[in-house]
Amino acid sequence: MKTFQIEILETLAVVKNIEAETLEQAIAIAKERYMNEEIVLDANHFIDVEFFPMFKAIFHCKDEFED
Repeated sequence: MKTFQIEILETLAVVKNIEAETLEQAIAIAKERYMNEEIVLDANHFIDVEFFPMFKAIFHCKDEFED
């Protein structure tokens, strides 16, 4: 039996209405709320899943690859 490394990439998404003077300010407010855990995504926000064999994958994760 062989061992294969497979990257599993899930996409979660939500749309929030943000009041702001500019688009840039709205994005900054959304980022701040997300980082402060005022906006939390969970399994109810699931959009898609993709599977990548590691020999063809582009790393989508921020963490370094570990053996």
